[in-house]
Amino acid sequence: MAGSTWSPGLHALAAHLWGQPERVLVTDDAATDPDYRELESYLVVPSVAQARFLVPLTAGRATAAATLLAYIKLRSPAVRRRRRLVALGVRNRPLSARTGDRLRVLIRRDCDEDLRNLTAIRHLGEVLGRTDLVAAIGVPPATPNSKPTLQLFEPTGKPFAYAKLGWNDSTDRQVANEARMTARYASVLTRLQIPPLLAETTWRDHPVAITQAMARDATAWGHAPPPHLDVTRELAGCSHEPARNLVDLPVITDLAKRIEGEPCEVPGLLEAIREVLIDLTDRWGTITIRQGAWHGDWVPWNLAHGNGTTIAWDWEHAAHAAPIGFDLLHWHFDRAFVEGANPVPTSFAIATREGAAAVTELQDAAPDGSRVADPCAVLYLLERTRRHLDMADAGAGWNPRYAEGIVAALTGARELIQRS
Repeated sequence: MAGSTWSPGLHALAAHLWGQPERVLVTDDAATDPDYRELESYLVVPSVAQARFLVPLTAGRATAAATLLAYIKLRSPAVRRRRRLVALGVRNRPLSARTGDRLRVLIRRDCDEDLRNLTAIRHLGEVLGRTDLVAAIGVPPATPNSKPTLQLFEPTGKPFAYAKLGWNDSTDRQVANEARMTARYASVLTRLQIPPLLAETTWRDHPVAITQAMARDATAWGHAPPPHLDVTRELAGCSHEPARNLVDLPVITDLAKRIEGEPCEVPGLLEAIREVLIDLTDRWGTITIRQGAWHGDWVPWNLAHGNGTTIAWDWEHAAHAAPIGFDLLHWHFDRAFVEGANPVPTSFAIATREGAAAVTELQDAAPDGSRVADPCAVLYLLERTRRHLDMADAGAGWNPRYAEGIVAALTGARELIQRS
């Protein structure tokens, strides 16, 4: 099926979307095989060796160019320039050019099986009641936590839907959770726009979430500050969760069970968690924490400006019950850890400092609202670590940078508790 020069991500994607070699051939070979007929065709950008994006060629040049330019305002300036150049080339020269970077999906001519069982794009079209859709496909890194994502377009190039596919235990949980949370919150929020869930299905026994396409005028969040706290308040209030003493919060009770279970491959992590739990509950166990729903991955790259409102996607880690303010702590942590490439201890210190005012304001109705900023920061670090433990338990492995720094960050959390 796969060429020897393909990137690992392209290998993994092709296996998941079309991997039935006895019936389907996926190839970058331009030669015509009389035993096969072509079902789908893609331009691989920038190349099969460094695949990032598959541009659908099946519906013609205009559609192919339109898929490259869709949501271009969400891209960085450098990506916008590259996509415009590729779109210009696709539109103005024969699609047979660059055949070495053209991916073809072929089916045996003697195969009488329903095409919906052979290609994910045909299956999704059937679920949505459309037989004419084409897909522009992101090529994620070949990691256990990466998920195939498909932008589905009408033949005119108009965006129609967005599909995310699970393929292992970890990604299955995230995709299923995103479908649940999107269905629950999309219709009840007024300050936050969520592309509504169109359908849930399965592909090869793994869950698929299909959401409506975003407004075409969506623009990147960029370096703007996080959304107004009223957005967080509205989301938090959707779940009507009661306030609880810190010692009774789910993150505390769940981690207390987890550290007594299976071992962890990160040296010293479970013991560090145990020590933080002891210090945290001894020092702040009886303070009251307000709870609510949270997005779980509240970062600029999961948000957009659109038609006077805030658009949010990627609800994989959303939950109904978390200390109100976690989303803002996550914002500052990931701006430091992901964008700034800071180590975990530094990112935790930045999130604690930068998120303190927002957490205090969001918790103001709690009896202990004026003194929960530091406890919530420590709880957030524990919650994030629980997430990494859960993903590792499900086979997704560890982010090496997080694994390298989390024990030191937990030591810093203990020092914060003891200073307070």
